[in-house]
Amino acid sequence: HFAIYSSENASWKQIAVSEPLGDEGVFWNGEIHWLSVEDVHFRFDVDAEKLIKTPLPPRPKILS
Repeated sequence: HFAIYSSENASWKQIAVSEPLGDEGVFWNGEIHWLSVEDVHFRFDVDAEKLIKTPLPPRPKILS
């Protein structure tokens, strides 16, 4: 879950998330970003309070 603080209301809001995201997220451009071990990019839009899941493209095959 996320705890988002509103300085306008001086209050916290709890948001439940059903995906396992891990502890190492990066805040960038209004969103928190994670890469999962299953090759999925997760981003949480703080303003919209929405989690977005995007599959990463397949890894290229290295030919000898």
